[in-house]
Amino acid sequence: MGCKPHSIQHCHATFLLLMAVDERFGKEQIILLVEDDPEDAEIIRIASERLDSLHCRVIPINDGRQAMHYLAGIGQYGNRNEFPFPTLILLDLTLPQMNGFDFLAWLHGETGKMPPVAVLSYSRLESDKHLAKKLGAKEYCVKSADLNETVVMLKNLINAAWLSPPPEGTGLQG
Repeated sequence: MGCKPHSIQHCHATFLLLMAVDERFGKEQIILLVEDDPEDAEIIRIASERLDSLHCRVIPINDGRQAMHYLAGIGQYGNRNEFPFPTLILLDLTLPQMNGFDFLAWLHGETGKMPPVAVLSYSRLESDKHLAKKLGAKEYCVKSADLNETVVMLKNLINAAWLSPPPEGTGLQG
């Protein structure tokens, strides 16, 4: 299962957190959306609301450093009851301060158990797809402005065989 090469919208960095209940896991599933374009983030938010089996809530995080802090549980993000560890990261490649490839490299270098990453980009370059997968992305999806395509893409990502519930106490070491 995966993305068709035509599935979400344009890239920038308003990090959004989609909180979803997935019946496969029997508990809340958290999807961290790393996206700076408000229009693209809105398409993902609306698409998540259209998934029949999921109840979603979108929480914005504004930059790459905050996303790193969120994953590391630093500062306000240390409270995992309020800021639960994600089970999936949706990552745009063209971001301010830290692009998606740099974020993947940082994440790949961490020693703790990290959630899988699906890259969402308008780039159709094979070199971008290859580099993203080399840096640890499980999937690479080309964005679409079409809401129906985005709903299907998001559902496929959530139902992907490689997505499994995180073990208790996951996060960065150190």
